Amino acid sequence: AVAAFSAGSSFTVLFGGTAVDAAAGGIGGLLVFFLIRKLSRLGINRFAIDYCGGALGAFNAVVMSIVFPTSLQPTVLGAILILMPGVLLTNAVGYAWRYPMNTLLLLTACFVGTLSFALIFRAPPISLLWCGLIGALGYGVFLILQNAGTGSPAAVFLAASVVGLASELLARASKIPATVYIIAGIIPLVPGAAAYFSMLYFAQGNYREALVALSSVAHMAIAISAGLAVGTVLRRK
Repeated sequence: AVAAFSAGSSFTVLFGGTAVDAAAGGIGGLLVFFLIRKLSRLGINRFAIDYCGGALGAFNAVVMSIVFPTSLQPTVLGAILILMPGVLLTNAVGYAWRYPMNTLLLLTACFVGTLSFALIFRAPPISLLWCGLIGALGYGVFLILQNAGTGSPAAVFLAASVVGLASELLARASKIPATVYIIAGIIPLVPGAAAYFSMLYFAQGNYREALVALSSVAHMAIAISAGLAVGTVLRRK
């Protein structure tokens, strides 16, 4: 439960949310987490669980925006990212770099969010700190490359290569499977937000923007897969 609140609030901050937004996003993440657990125990299929979770996250954000001075979009995104299955590479932040923010704060939020997701995925306790650091490292590389003018797919590819290589080295040193570090480490890179925006644009009838967002999802997913593969190969050599 603490991890769900922490993940929701941290990723709300990554999307440019304020402290009040972070609290609202954390509450949304907590509500969605409990809903997922309850529906899973009842044997409800994953599609229905995600649908209900997304509706609850959006409802929480709307209520919070009415009661408190919160921003709707970052609060929704912070709450619903917990729905995305990390093993399917769809639960992370691909657009966070668009929002101006202090770099140290951004990396700290990235570290806390990644560590929180590692807790949710029940990573071994000894690996939690390293999972957070790998997530922050990968996203830090991405930010440096973005600031240097590198295109998003290339920046994601190189950042994923660093995550893959670091994960393999840590796996060898700690005797823990590399996938534990990889799943956590790529969370700040994969385009879950782009997928969200593409569906939002479709719902609004903005088909051109929706197709652009879907194209971004495909490019980022390919870049991540290729980068992780390169990182793994480099370690084995």
